[in-house]
Amino acid sequence: MGFQPEISRHYLQDVFSSVMLKDIVRRNNIRDVDLLERIIAYALANFGKRFSAASISKYFKKEGSFQGKYEGIPAVKIEDWLVE
Repeated sequence: MGFQPEISRHYLQDVFSSVMLKDIVRRNNIRDVDLLERIIAYALANFGKRFSAASISKYFKKEGSFQGKYEGIPAVKIEDWLVE
């Protein structure tokens, strides 16, 4: 049969959605799933590198993700979210 990348990708996406999002969102009463997904994506993209709440905040500000309701959220608040 062999390795089928599309099927594997779909399976991993389902596992991610089920475990990471539903369990974490439900357990921690997270209201902004989109922000959680972006923080997780940042952490996975920087896997193996040292990063901090300040670097996540800086990255989101640079890409424009903090415009509107996230604008001005300090890195300390992001760190609190990650540690909880």
